[in-house]
Parts: sequence; C-alpha cells; structure tokens
Amino acid sequence: MENTLYKDEFIIVSFDKSKNIIIKDWQKEVSADKFRETLYIILTEIINICKKNKNVTIFVDARKLGAEAFNAENIVWSEKNAHPIYAKNGIAKKVFFVSENIGTNLPVVKYISSNNNTDNGVAMNIFTNEEEAKNWLLS
Repeated sequence: MENTLYKDEFIIVSFDKSKNIIIKDWQKEVSADKFRETLYIILTEIINICKKNKNVTIFVDARKLGAEAFNAENIVWSEKNAHPIYAKNGIAKKVFFVSENIGTNLPVVKYISSNNNTDNGVAMNIFTNEEEAKNWLLS
C-alpha cells in the first residue's frame, strides 16, 4: 500500500510501507531551480519516513524528468546536500527507472557516475525495466 507524501504538478512522492520504498514519480520536465526547490521540500518528508522505518530505499521514475534537472550545478548540489542526508538517515540504495531512449538517459548516467564516486554511502543504479529496478532495491 502506497501513502502519498507530497504532490504537485511536477512530482508525486509516495511511500510503499510493505517494501520500504520511497517512490519519486516525476510527472513532467522541471527546470533546474524547480528541481532543487522540490528536493528541499521532499527531503523533510524523506527524513520523517526514515525516522519511523528501517532500510528505506528510493525509486525514482525519471522517464519524464528531463535533462535540465541533471545539469552540472544540480549534480554538485545533490552530492553536497541531498545524498549526505539520505546516507545519514539510513538510505543505502537509490534507483532510477528511465526510458529506453539512450540519449535521454545520458544526464542520469552522468549524475549516477558522479555521485557513485563519492563516499556518501548511497549506491545508485539505472534500469529501463521497472521490475528489475525494484528488485535491485530489494536485493
């Protein structure tokens, strides 16, 4: 059963308590500034979930997100601001579900490559198959 944590025109964030997965379902492309602004809001919800649950992971449906969210500034911002909060609150895995269009996935691949090289403790992966993505989170 999923519980909606946050919703606006850009994203629906929910929590699947049966699997301890936070689901970020991006609804449409977002500007770089709006991406960061939204993450600030969502981080509070994520912290609250992690305080009440153990072994929480994050599933991001990034098929509609757009490349601007993964610009160089946001990659650095996420590395310094979001992922340390995830790690501090016990999130060890984050997965991106993306389209099969390789060109649209390059910004996500760059983002994951950059952040997987840090010592923040959050392992990330990318999949074009939703079931495989969720299975990786649960493994």
